[in-house]
Amino acid sequence: YMPVVPTRASRALLGCLLLPLLFSATSNVFAEPPIARAEVMAAHTFDKTYRETIVSLPIVVRDFSGKEHETEFQLTHMRPEGEGPFPLAVMHHGRGPDRSYPSRKRSDRIVSYFLRRGFAVLIPTRVGYGGLGGGIDPEIGLRGCDDVGIEQQIASVRAHTIAALSFAASQKWADPARVMIAGGSVGGYTSAAGTTHGIPGVIGVLNFAGGSGGSPKKSPMIPCRPERIEVAFAKAGGIATAPSLWIYAENDKYWGPKHPRNWHAAFVKAGGKAELLMLPPYETDGHEIGSAVYLWRRTADAFLGKLGFQPPRTLEAPAPSGFAELGDVSKLPLVGKTTATGYERFLRTDLPRVFLLSPSGGWTYRSGSTRGLSEAMQQCKMTHKSDCRVYAVDDDVVWRP
Repeated sequence: YMPVVPTRASRALLGCLLLPLLFSATSNVFAEPPIARAEVMAAHTFDKTYRETIVSLPIVVRDFSGKEHETEFQLTHMRPEGEGPFPLAVMHHGRGPDRSYPSRKRSDRIVSYFLRRGFAVLIPTRVGYGGLGGGIDPEIGLRGCDDVGIEQQIASVRAHTIAALSFAASQKWADPARVMIAGGSVGGYTSAAGTTHGIPGVIGVLNFAGGSGGSPKKSPMIPCRPERIEVAFAKAGGIATAPSLWIYAENDKYWGPKHPRNWHAAFVKAGGKAELLMLPPYETDGHEIGSAVYLWRRTADAFLGKLGFQPPRTLEAPAPSGFAELGDVSKLPLVGKTTATGYERFLRTDLPRVFLLSPSGGWTYRSGSTRGLSEAMQQCKMTHKSDCRVYAVDDDVVWRP
């Protein structure tokens, strides 16, 4: 796979395409200064490993009455090692009971998944959430089940996506010609329904437990007027220009197993290209399936592979031995009291990763570094006072008796 390196001319072209979408109704002076909580002025904690940064960007949003609001939102962005240009992943959050906390949406395991695969990640804290824009909620309609703000939610996520990518088009480290959109819950369905057409550079979407109108306490697994989401997905499927992967779990307390299948069927029937991964029940609430990277990682990697992206791999890894299936804990040699538990923990980590065994029955694993093999060897020797042997690397058992 040869990466597309944007030239100055291509960046300028993308900027020209995006800016009219973003600023068609804006001005240089904010008509409505954003409402900021004291919390947003406090010092933030930044992940230096991924060069985490915040920028405030202008945006125009419309509320349920149709009134336009010129305001701003916070965009958190992170990027991996190197100068780039990196492909981009725009990550959209869901709705929660306290829209003002935290003061900005920041990071989760889905974000880490993209960073490990060489993406720069853009995380908009949308208007109506966090420390800015608290006086406006462009994603809510009439109170109650008659209208749950479907069109407004899609329009809001679309506007924030365009604004984030317009910013990225001006950054040397960004490749706005290769863009993945991802989101969870409300951020998931709106990403799939509102960002797969008409936005330059978008090549794929990951939808995690996407939907709207759920109330697990009042009506678990029975969302508010699910047919509205079905109509929205049918409309989106007819104009979608990028493939998507939808990831749900059977015990999602918001949507249950039935409605996501109906939504996916409507999207595909209308012409949309979407793969549905319906996973077995996950812990107590499948709505949190985005956190379980180990359950969907291989499917997502295969999806990204079709788009030209490969998962990270451990350098100088031994060849697979065929000694055992990766997930067969019973085949572990040199088993100490905690070895099986340690190996199960290893199996839940993301790539790149290595698992080592010591002659004394101890174990060590390392995840997240392409140089993890040499690093884990040093760590294992220091911890267990002996030379260690490699049992598994990435997705392969390499142990040779």
